[in-house]
Amino acid sequence: MLARTLVAGHERRTAFEGDQRVSPHKLALSDVDGELTLFADKPGSGIASLTKRRIVGVDFSHEETVAAQTFSSFVRSHGVGKVDVLKMDVEGHELDVLRGTATILRDIRVIQFEFGGANIDTRTYLQDYWRMLVDNGFSLYRLGPRGAEPIREYSERDEVFVTTNYFAVASGTR
Repeated sequence: MLARTLVAGHERRTAFEGDQRVSPHKLALSDVDGELTLFADKPGSGIASLTKRRIVGVDFSHEETVAAQTFSSFVRSHGVGKVDVLKMDVEGHELDVLRGTATILRDIRVIQFEFGGANIDTRTYLQDYWRMLVDNGFSLYRLGPRGAEPIREYSERDEVFVTTNYFAVASGTR
């Protein structure tokens, strides 16, 4: 059985048109319900962010107001039960999306997120992810050249702002 995919984003809407397994929604996922400002170098940009980023040579002067919702509200309003995989690529706002899962975080089996340069602009650290996820029963893994490498304990040496993919796996889900 194929799982139904929920996509919340701006530039990906047309990529899935006609695919009955995908339900696109034009909104930002965050830690609040309401409206937020999306900053970009151009409309539909793949590097648009809820933070006005400071990337050398990139002008984030395009702004638009977007609807925002917490993941908990989104899941409730769409009748989604358990979430098998939450995959995020939200240009440094992954921690805000996780904060917006407060009421359902323990119902998610696997969480994938990026950590890197965008986190410099949002002033978020791997330690923030570590504390939130490990305190809620997840094991953390870094995707490396040999596959998923477990991170058994947090270290300040892990604060490397080169884009890297991480996985958080709920206890008993391996």
